[in-house]
Amino acid sequence: MYDSDALTGLIALLGGFIIILAIAVIAWAIFYIIGVFKLFEKAGQPGWKAIIPYYNNWTLVEIAGLEWYWFLLLLVPTILSLIGLDSLAAIGNIVNIVANVNIFYNLSKKFNKSTGWVVLSVFFGFITLPILGYSKADVWNAAAPVTPNGLFDAKNASATQSNPAQQVTPQPMNNTQTVVTPQPMDNNQATVQPQPVVNPEQPNVDVNNTNNQQ
Repeated sequence: MYDSDALTGLIALLGGFIIILAIAVIAWAIFYIIGVFKLFEKAGQPGWKAIIPYYNNWTLVEIAGLEWYWFLLLLVPTILSLIGLDSLAAIGNIVNIVANVNIFYNLSKKFNKSTGWVVLSVFFGFITLPILGYSKADVWNAAAPVTPNGLFDAKNASATQSNPAQQVTPQPMNNTQTVVTPQPMDNNQATVQPQPVVNPEQPNVDVNNTNNQQ
């Protein structure tokens, strides 16, 4: 026979562990949601998007400046599980990791974080993401340049910036531009002759008769 007191103690211990674990999970969920809420507000997005599952992932892809299909790559493990392709779960997880790397890579540019932060976030993003929201030292830089495909475009973007042949240089002005010069006035143009002013107080004098008398 089993000792009933020992069994009762074991059940109580297991129950206490489950309660502590549930409290820890709830505390972490609150910590995570509030942190991502603040993170979205830093990035100019409504904070309530952090509460909605999957929509918060879409918002992360959006603020990271990635193309829309990176959000679909985040869902590959879930899609494979729903259609019963559990044998491809490893491939789905790899695709998910690649998508997360690009998200954290672009976010590191926006928040001026190091490469080490990107690596840490791939495995502990549930901690590093909310910390970005809580930290006052981490400021969102909307003007920081990012690429729409993360690391896949990073090398091409840096090569374009370093290659002077691909840079646009200002072109000199064309010296053959047409110059409009003022045209001389035509001497044959009609000129207005001044007319003599007639004083109404003086009598009218016939100029032609006066000339004839002289």
